[in-house]
Amino acid sequence: ALLPLLFGMSLFGCSTGPDKKAIAQDTSTVARLRSSIAAFPDSAALRIRLLDAYESGRDIPSAMQLLDSLFAQDSTVAYLHYRKARLWLSDHDTTRAISSLKRAMAYAPDNTDILLELGYVLSDRGDAEARTIAETIINVSKDPDTRSRGRLLKGIYYSNKGDKASALKEYDASIVDNYTFMDAFIEKAIVLYEMKKYDDALSTLDKAQAIRPADAEVYLWKGKCQQASGYRAEAMDDYRKCLGLDPGMKEASELLAILEASK
Repeated sequence: ALLPLLFGMSLFGCSTGPDKKAIAQDTSTVARLRSSIAAFPDSAALRIRLLDAYESGRDIPSAMQLLDSLFAQDSTVAYLHYRKARLWLSDHDTTRAISSLKRAMAYAPDNTDILLELGYVLSDRGDAEARTIAETIINVSKDPDTRSRGRLLKGIYYSNKGDKASALKEYDASIVDNYTFMDAFIEKAIVLYEMKKYDDALSTLDKAQAIRPADAEVYLWKGKCQQASGYRAEAMDDYRKCLGLDPGMKEASELLAILEASK
């Protein structure tokens, strides 16, 4: 299955930047893959692995150039349009990302993964088409997990429109369809936090933590709820746990530094 674009993009928002060691490894991988492609020029699998390496190393121009060469061979492959959309999103160009996702849908109209990704990007813009996509998926899909993701999409749309009551209703329905869906718990907690219902948000995050104890984002939001409630020591502890799981979580680092400086 294709990886969700909205949550992949959260990595770019939370990271302090690409890790130097990782970039060095990607550079080595790129050189090795180029050598392999020279030996096996018809291998599509090697080219996709090279695309992965470019994207991992944040070399967007090289990734785009490679995709264009693949499109020259066959422009009807939905997956390639999906990958181009992901590159456009990493470059913060949602207009072109939407265009690429719609092209992907034209070649794979029954692919709910791509349809959901399109919906997520549209919902971030508050575009009503996102709600239509969500309702189509909810009404048509027989798979509980897919319906859960559709409910999440609809909830995100309502949240971005400021309708928090409707958003919470959709997040709860998403959890009913799939009780292990972490994203629904976290999005619900964020809305409760924005409504200043910190105890309810913490309760929701505790349930998420029971499902995935080592999730850094859960600790980030627990820390923010504790901080907003006036529990400074508890907030600092949560931020430290968040950074222990993901040292690149910039928001946790900044919030912890503010609390430490105010001792």
